[in-house]
Amino acid sequence: MMKRGISPVVSVVILIAVSISIGVIVSTWITHLVEQETSSSELCALNTLYNIETARFNISADNKLLLKITNENEKELYGFGVIMDNGTEILTMNSTNIRIDQSNISSTNTLKRKQSIYLIVNMTNTTEESFDYQGFGLSLTTSSNTQIIVTNEACDSVATDAITSVSTS
Repeated sequence: MMKRGISPVVSVVILIAVSISIGVIVSTWITHLVEQETSSSELCALNTLYNIETARFNISADNKLLLKITNENEKELYGFGVIMDNGTEILTMNSTNIRIDQSNISSTNTLKRKQSIYLIVNMTNTTEESFDYQGFGLSLTTSSNTQIIVTNEACDSVATDAITSVSTS
């Protein structure tokens, strides 16, 4: 009695099918990995550009810093924070800070390309705080070392260039 195996034609077809299946799986995995790596911070940074158009403090004697932010690129922005340096102190406020009014901009209502908002930072002192917010705000208008940077949560690897001029009018 002679044992019969798989015919050579069937074995070739099975080998080709297995090879193609492995190729598809590896190709899919590599494609997913490359997309994941390139779609994160690099593409985010390439599509993000926003500027501080103007910075004004205490224009209505209300101790508020008014920053006009304009989105100049494709990435829709939200979650603005502020970093302020008056030459002697650095004050950092993230997007959840209650002192920042983001003009209803959120992850569901984003700042689109070529749109502008006024970011309002309340620099009024309260009795519970020991930090002199009002004095810090005034120092931003008089210090030659002033720097204000606006950050965002949509692409946290990108922030505005520092501005060094804050007006009071």
